[in-house]
Amino acid sequence: MLKCPWCGTDCEDGSKFCNACGKPINNTQGNFQQNTNNFQNNGINNNSSDYTNQFHPQDIAENKLFSILCYFGIFLLIPLLVKPESLYIKFHANQGLVLLIFNLLLGVVGLVPIIGWLAAFFGGIFAFVLFIIGIVNAASGRAKTLPLIGGFFILK
Repeated sequence: MLKCPWCGTDCEDGSKFCNACGKPINNTQGNFQQNTNNFQNNGINNNSSDYTNQFHPQDIAENKLFSILCYFGIFLLIPLLVKPESLYIKFHANQGLVLLIFNLLLGVVGLVPIIGWLAAFFGGIFAFVLFIIGIVNAASGRAKTLPLIGGFFILK
């Protein structure tokens, strides 16, 4: 019999989530810091980019709409403040933050004449595609990192 590290309830062997509180109960997920260690390796993702199975289905179902908001720039703060306990929102807020930083860097690069303008233009198209991918992933209940830039985990 396993004990939930969050609430102490007895759970069946092999269970991934606690039946009482719904939080992950495997041996590596005693708190959020340990949970995020599953997503990162020195800040850069070297493993699979799909982490959907790391989140409780109820957390995903309840927070899809808030997680979409994470991709709209500074508005990613709203879901973090309204639902700070949701690991699913934290994942998408991190992806949104990485996308925001990428967009800010494109703005700086765009200050350089000609080469910077071209890089910012094509980077902007790429950023827009990433924006759409992030929204689709969040709305469909998937926790997948964004291509190329999504492997960085800033929020813990």
